[in-house]
Amino acid sequence: MEEDSGGQVGDQRGLQSRRHQLEIRTLSPVATGAVQAAERREQHRPEGDDPQQAVLDLRASGSTVIFSTHDMNTAEAMCDFVFMIFKGRKVLDGTLADVQDRYGTDTIRARIDGEATRLHGIPGVERVTDRGQIQELRLESGADSQEVLAAIMSRARVTHFELGRPSLHDIFVRIAGPEAEEAPNA
Repeated sequence: MEEDSGGQVGDQRGLQSRRHQLEIRTLSPVATGAVQAAERREQHRPEGDDPQQAVLDLRASGSTVIFSTHDMNTAEAMCDFVFMIFKGRKVLDGTLADVQDRYGTDTIRARIDGEATRLHGIPGVERVTDRGQIQELRLESGADSQEVLAAIMSRARVTHFELGRPSLHDIFVRIAGPEAEEAPNA
């Protein structure tokens, strides 16, 4: 056990899975007991169980959990508050909803009959990403989603259309992707 700067007694534990290492830091004596209980479950769990459930159990019990991962999909699914570091500097933090809201609703997810290549070259669309059953279109700044929908409908039958916020992974790529590497002061 160690004492953090707030005078709270805390504990730090790690759980391993095949794909992730989960670092858990609790910030109260009550939560310390929860970590120990989670460790006991981890030691006695059948092979193949997901150790992330221990983190979710701690969260459900009211414990504060600091979760470190490079997997943005896992962070988006499990975290209420995110803090991102790029090149040794904090580049964003806030609740997941606030972070996504900062990037607006510039992402269209559409399902069309036919090939995704039909969506290339639509005015107002910066990039099209084929995700198999769904095509994801990132709008240019100021583009009108209704005009983009009309353009999509002129090219293919639309079976699904959703205007949404970008995923945490997409935000991470915008901050830390190859384009960010090339930008000065990225």
